[in-house]
Amino acid sequence: MNMILPELRQIRAFKAVAEHLSFTAAAYELNLTQSAISHSVKSLENLLGTTLIDRVGKSITLSQAGNLFYRRAKGILTDLEVACNEIEVLSRWGQGRLRIGATSTICHYVLPQVLSQFQNEYAHCQISIETNDTEELMAMMKQGKIDIVIGLTDTHPYPNFNNYLLFEDKLMLCMSADHAWAKLDSIPLEEISNEQIMIYSRTSTTYRIISDHFKLRDIQLKRTLALGDMHAIKEMTRLGIGASIVSPWVIERELENKELAIKDLPIPAPVRRWGLFTHKDRELMAHDHRFIELCQDICSKYHMTDKLLKSKIA
Repeated sequence: MNMILPELRQIRAFKAVAEHLSFTAAAYELNLTQSAISHSVKSLENLLGTTLIDRVGKSITLSQAGNLFYRRAKGILTDLEVACNEIEVLSRWGQGRLRIGATSTICHYVLPQVLSQFQNEYAHCQISIETNDTEELMAMMKQGKIDIVIGLTDTHPYPNFNNYLLFEDKLMLCMSADHAWAKLDSIPLEEISNEQIMIYSRTSTTYRIISDHFKLRDIQLKRTLALGDMHAIKEMTRLGIGASIVSPWVIERELENKELAIKDLPIPAPVRRWGLFTHKDRELMAHDHRFIELCQDICSKYHMTDKLLKSKIA
């Protein structure tokens, strides 16, 4: 049986009367008329089907039921006040918590810049970071373990989540600056097929994007080496152990230092879409909105148009 619960105004009125043992003092505390207090208490008694306050002349006392209800009502109102105070703290400038999930690449190249600015503004916000592939991070956010995920949007639509597109990048062929390919305008496809090509982790979305892209064109990469660390891929490429397929923005420093070179693939480039996700059922706080803004601002420079790309390679 579904019981009709008391209203908050009734509980507050009764609590005030119980503590003061006076309708007049209760009315003064709550800034209400005495008749409004009396009406709330009477309606509460009618709802519960029992007498909460015994009236003897001008004096009042709590009945047995009144004492029981007062103890419970006091705890309920205390819990509500604590909850409201905690929510107020979350909404204040620089307060709250932010649980971030991000791919390894985002953790290395994007988050340090974002968090450097974010923590200047929200110094007391508690931050935690989980690193994994996008699909695993999305599963964690579905379970309520993460507030925001930054990853690739290519594989699944994720209908229960808000998706903020951050940038698109294209994957290109990277080699040592001393590699013979560095001097070529275009690289024969058969040479790429036979060269050792290093690709990011076999379980990653990036690996699947590259693999599916080549399979769709009936092209087989005969010698692939999957590594779970982008720094290792760059270092092994620099040492001439093989070539790699990466996006230009992760080797920006090496390109400027003339340690690595980058070329277009002889087929249309695989394109990745990077996004920021939040759960549709979670209300965003002020610090969430600011974090998203900073991510969009920092990531805008990674959006690779052909014109921007050529200026970075030149």
